[in-house]
Amino acid sequence: MCGVWIVKGVWMRKSLGVACLAWVWLVMAGENSPAAQPVQSAKAYYVDANQGSDAADGLTPETAWQSIEKVNAASVQPGDSILFRRDGIWRGTLKPHSGAADARVTYGAFGQGAKPVLLGSVAVNSPADWVSEGKNVWATVGRIDLPVDVGNIIFDNGASTGVKKWSEADLREAGDFFYDGNARQVKLWSNGNPANAHRHIELALRKHIIDQSGASHVVYENLSLRYGAAHGIGGSGVRDIVVRDCDLSYIGGGHQFTTDDGRPVRFGNGIEFWSDARDCLVEGCRLWEIYDAALTNQG
Repeated sequence: MCGVWIVKGVWMRKSLGVACLAWVWLVMAGENSPAAQPVQSAKAYYVDANQGSDAADGLTPETAWQSIEKVNAASVQPGDSILFRRDGIWRGTLKPHSGAADARVTYGAFGQGAKPVLLGSVAVNSPADWVSEGKNVWATVGRIDLPVDVGNIIFDNGASTGVKKWSEADLREAGDFFYDGNARQVKLWSNGNPANAHRHIELALRKHIIDQSGASHVVYENLSLRYGAAHGIGGSGVRDIVVRDCDLSYIGGGHQFTTDDGRPVRFGNGIEFWSDARDCLVEGCRLWEIYDAALTNQG
């Protein structure tokens, strides 16, 4: 990596072993960090989780797209903007398109209300989502497919979280959970159906919420990323990435690997620039309840 790190105004708080709260301003500067300039042909695309349609052209709020999958598959060009409607909620992994040195691609917000929310989790809020296995152990039903590790459970928008265990035999107290990779299920200790005890239950999946591997000349601004068990923003080989005024919370906790002596290792950073990152800026962001580092450059 080529560059100089400048960090200003960082404050973090650790609690319960896995929580941190930070306001971060950071610059990773290389030889040149060119300011992106608007291009005449740039387009704005709109995304509306509630009233959009992936069959629409996305070019106006009234003809907005609906899904992250549509955004990922679209033919986005340098200088374009992809704007998510405020108060909207999306699930899945955003895979950004690269811009150019003089024409970044921007992922941001439009409309009024709270920042658009990108979730890296599966909701299991209905009693029908759970089946009893006896002895206060409840399992997610088969129609809820969990193909990757569940690193955390977030109850009632953060009122409490689960405690990850590595075998079903270790489930002994309320909130203890085990991810059964063979059955692709979560098993949770609960005194009664979990959905009767909690209004909201989110299972955080071991996936990046934004997977920016290989991307360059991209801006993320005014987005809220929550409930993912890998990194909030992660990926290698990036250049000229700007993360501005974003909120990241309840990130990390997924199973990364198991050591030769059988010890499981977990991971998950709020924002990670992995391997050969340069000319990246993070400013005005809030990060809290992060399993590992709020912000890090590694590899």
